[in-house]
Formats: sequence, C-alpha cells, structure tokens
Amino acid sequence: MSNFQFTNEIRELQSELITEINMTERTNKNTIEALRTFLNRLKELDKLSQKKISLIFVGEKGVGKTTIICRLLNLVYKRKKSKPNGSEFEILEDILQTGSGSTTISQVRIRGVNGQSFIEISPYSANDTLDYIEAFAKYAFSKVHKLPDEVSTLIELPPEIERACRNITKLKVISKGDSRTDLAVELAGKFKREDYKLFLNNVIERSNLDKRTKTVLLFDNDKNVAEIDWLKNTFKEINLVSDDYLPLPREIVIHLGKEIFDFEELPFVNEIIDTRGLDQTKNNDRRDISGFFTSESDNLIVVTDNFVGAPSLTIINLLSTFIYDDKSDIVDKVILMFNFSDNEPNQVIDSDGEVPSEIDGIHSKKDSIILGLSQNEIPFREENILFYNPLRFLNNEKRMVITEDDLEDYSTTEEAKLEKNKIIHFERKVILNKIKNIITQKKISVEQEISKIKKDFYKIKNMSEQDIFTIQVSQLESELQKKNVGDSFNLLKEKMVFFTKTI
Repeated sequence: MSNFQFTNEIRELQSELITEINMTERTNKNTIEALRTFLNRLKELDKLSQKKISLIFVGEKGVGKTTIICRLLNLVYKRKKSKPNGSEFEILEDILQTGSGSTTISQVRIRGVNGQSFIEISPYSANDTLDYIEAFAKYAFSKVHKLPDEVSTLIELPPEIERACRNITKLKVISKGDSRTDLAVELAGKFKREDYKLFLNNVIERSNLDKRTKTVLLFDNDKNVAEIDWLKNTFKEINLVSDDYLPLPREIVIHLGKEIFDFEELPFVNEIIDTRGLDQTKNNDRRDISGFFTSESDNLIVVTDNFVGAPSLTIINLLSTFIYDDKSDIVDKVILMFNFSDNEPNQVIDSDGEVPSEIDGIHSKKDSIILGLSQNEIPFREENILFYNPLRFLNNEKRMVITEDDLEDYSTTEEAKLEKNKIIHFERKVILNKIKNIITQKKISVEQEISKIKKDFYKIKNMSEQDIFTIQVSQLESELQKKNVGDSFNLLKEKMVFFTKTI
C-alpha cells in the first residue's frame, strides 16, 4: 500500500470515528473512551505513514560504518597510485574519508537532492569551539610545564577533535624520517610557566575563528572538476578542518545529486546518518545515540560490528541499555550488520573444525551471535541480522587482487576484474534489498494495525461495557509494552488508574 493509500484509509476511518463519538445518543463512557483511543492511535499511524525513514549507522570506532555506507551507496572513487618502480595501479577509495577509527569528526547526514551536490556544515558554537581550543592548549602546555593551579584540570580530547584543533591552529606534528616534532609543544616551550595565559591567547589568535564562517559549499560545474572528485576533496577538507575559512563541524550534511546516488534505490528512506563512533568504554554522554533509540520517530538503526569477536562488548552494552522487551517497537527498529573481510568466515571453527566455505562460516557465526544475544537477554529479530563484505576482492591498499586461480577461470585480467565487479554489485544489491524488505515489513505492520483498528471499531458498536473495558485494558498493556514499560508493578498501577476512571 502506498503512502497515499495509507493516508486516505486513515482519514476515512478518522472521519467515521469522529462521527460516532459525536453521536448524541452515544452515552456509553467506555465506548467513547475506546473510540478516542482508536482515534489517537490513527493520528500516530498517519504521521508514521507519511514519514520517510532515517537509516542510522551506529557502532564502535573503526568497525567500518563509513566504509559500509560508501560501498552501499557506491560512493567510491578510482585513482591511480604509483609503485616504487614508477609503474601505476588503480585503487578504489571511499569518497568519505575512512581509516582505522576516529576518522570522521562529526555526525554525517546524507540526503538526496534533485540538482547538483552540495555540503552544509552545522558548526559548534563559538564558546564550544573555544573550549576545545583551550583544552588542546592545556594539553600542549602540560607537556612542557606544570599547569597553573587555576587551570590544572586536563580534558582528554577525542583524537578526531585534537586533529582538527591542530589544523585550525597550524600546530601539527611534523614527521621527518624517524623524528617527530610537535609544533604545539615546541611553541609552549617558548613561554614560561607563569605565562600560560599568553600562550593560550597565542593559540586562540592562530585559530582565526572570526574568519571561519563558511558553512555551505556548492559544487561548481565550471571548474572542470568531476562532481565525485569535488565531493571527496571537499569532504576531506571539512573533516580535517584544513581550510582557513571552515568552522569546526558539529554535524555535516551531504546532499547528493541523483547522478551520484539516486535515493529511489532505497524507497521510503529520507536520509542516511553516519554517527560518530562509540568508544569501547566511555559512551555515557552520547545523548545523540540514546536519542535515536528512545525517539518515537520511525527510524531504522543499523548497529554495526566486526565479524571477528561479534557480538562485541560495546554492542552488547549498547543493546542491553535500550532493548529489554521483545514486544517493544525498538526491536523492529534495529538491524544488526556484521562487517567481514575476505577469508574471515572461512577461518571460523565449528564442532567439526574449520568450516568448508564462506557461507558455512557465516551461518556458524550467526549461531554464535544469536547465542550471545540470548545469553545477555537481548531481544532481536533473526531476519534483521545481516552480513556484508564492503571491501570484497580488495587488499589493504584497496586494490583489486587478481590471483593465478582467477586467471585460470578467466582468460584475461580485465575479464577477471569485470566478473569480480559484477559480484561486488550483486552483493551490494542484496543488502539494499534486504534493508528495503525490512522497511516494507514495517509498512505492512502499519497496514495491519489500521485494519485491526477498523475491524475492532465496527465490532465495538454493539459490545457490552464489560467487553469494551477488557479491550481497553488489553490496548493499554500493548501500548505500555511498546514503550518499554517492563515493570509489572507500573503496569498494574496504570491499569488500576484506568479502571478507576472508567467505573
């Protein structure tokens, strides 16, 4: 059923309910209350049916969230790389800067646009930026001097923020051969201990914060640069804060033109969100993450983890914090995606020893993941557990590897590359289709709930008060379970309050 059909059916049913509620001869208190409950729920379903979904990627730093997003959206960039002997080879890089962790400086939203691509920056406030610069200055000063008593508290900056502060202040770490020179520490050494404030002012002046006001960057077709190249280079500048006019980004919003990625490949999806990576231990202050789990909006949260060692302790802790009731809506909002590399599934050991194939390794790993989730009493949907190899056939340099076995199967290197690219494209489409199916199932659930409300509405007209009251209590219990009210005492108390209102 389309959004338009959803809306029409909901509006017609709402109209019938309002007419029934307003009927003068309808004085049955329980009936009126039950009909109003139906009406309120229809309002919520109406909002859900019209909303597009945000696909939110959450996971520990370095598990490959950004890489998965780039490969699923085909945000990849071919470039030549030179060997020591001068010959060149082709590598396939992600458009969004990726690395081994702590690479993405902020949350990134990716949306579609009808025209050409552009990028928006939501910067940190002036005060927050100054706080980060001061924390960086304290760190550098403390390497040379004991900090003055009034500023002795050090704040540990996330690596990605420290990197940005170094670029903003032009106080980088310079490597020459085996030696490394920290320009921030070197500058601190030119000041006396009692001159900390003079040092801090020097660092702030270097930042040129008043000039950092550029928050919208537009692709210029006249500059003879391909749109995909512009996206890669511009995102890198923003992520590193390497341009003198760029502010420290709190959030980056990338608007992709249809030639780069057509969001019709993911119907009902409004945006994809790449969250800042979780730390292994410290995530108590991540209100952004908790907001995605506790929000009543119709999102899908893609919890990402590495294949080896899955499920990780970080993910177990995350899921057990927010998912503890099998009947909660949150269970249906979570996709568990495990990122694996070539040959990792083949190295899984089961009861018979090493597994015979990749698919057998994936099945065995899935069983152990299900066991781990069950032992920690974390509800999940087995059909929402996905496995994806975003760097299929690529080595550590992101160069496609052609083996002697490949050349036995295909007559030339180019033919082997062509066939491997077909497999990569096919696997990408499989994951996109699985995500679409999960979204479609959510839409079907809305459709089924509308049908149930309609059926119950027509039944309720001729029911006794006691029958209606039983339905209301059942509805209340269902709603409380969906909102993760797991305490039976609270549930009983709600029922009693409701009972006193209706008798």
